[in-house]
Amino acid sequence: MLLLLNPHPLLVDIGKVGNNLTALGSGGTPAYNYAWSNGVTGPGNNNISAGKYSVTITDSRGWASTQNFILSAHWGRKRNKSGNESIS
Repeated sequence: MLLLLNPHPLLVDIGKVGNNLTALGSGGTPAYNYAWSNGVTGPGNNNISAGKYSVTITDSRGWASTQNFILSAHWGRKRNKSGNESIS
């Protein structure tokens, strides 16, 4: 059995301005590809309405990390027990 470990974990951070989300990948091996649950590719997901979103970032070696988000109409940012973030 061959066990592969990523020496540099791939992380996802999300920023929000208005109804625009921006994903930022770190770790892993750049360059990064971004795929959002609503079909958007690239780090920015703009002019979106309230709802559930996820983004998967894949590095140049094929390692992937996914983060789930809820964009609500209420102002604030919090992380729930499952590790998902609620951003509004």
